[in-house]
Amino acid sequence: MGKDNAIITILLALFSSVSCIDGRRFDIDEQTPSIPTEISDTDYSEYQTLVPELSGLCFTQNNASLLTVSDRGGIFEIGFDGKIIKQFPYNKGNDFEGITMNHATG
Repeated sequence: MGKDNAIITILLALFSSVSCIDGRRFDIDEQTPSIPTEISDTDYSEYQTLVPELSGLCFTQNNASLLTVSDRGGIFEIGFDGKIIKQFPYNKGNDFEGITMNHATG
């Protein structure tokens, strides 16, 4: 598995483990009946992406796709299948390590 795919797989697994009820985050350790201790190849899917050196993911404001950054300075919107939907007009050469979305302001 490539570095980019491993990062996407890990982050999607983390995002899917956090939930909200009525806008409040709940403690997953207290309310989850069981969490598998082993992950098999059928528990996740891998997708290729053309984002060079992908480094960080977050959901878009409407949760319909993901925002990601490249270690080579690009900001991208990608689908859940890994395909690039949009590249934002920013390429200053910074080595980003993460990205976040302010859902209140977009």
